[in-house]
Amino acid sequence: MVRGGDPDAIDSIVPMAYGNLALDLILHGHHGRLVVLKNGRYDNMPIEAVTSTKKTVNVERYYNRSACVHSTPISKCSRYSSWRVIRKGSAGRL
Repeated sequence: MVRGGDPDAIDSIVPMAYGNLALDLILHGHHGRLVVLKNGRYDNMPIEAVTSTKKTVNVERYYNRSACVHSTPISKCSRYSSWRVIRKGSAGRL
């Protein structure tokens, strides 16, 4: 996620809410849970929801390997011409 602009109140409130909800889970003996924002509401789910499957990045599609070396900023390696949102089902329309 890339964010631009000055921080606002939400930038303080959201992490505090996540921390408080995570602490509540621990204090109530609920372990192996992940705090999430789902459908505009804070919730929690089993951590297996994100760890049960292997996730990979299609390097050939999203990065120019020949431009990427250890000292090169990631912005120079990316095949993106802009950082617009790529929605599910928009494959091939970079």
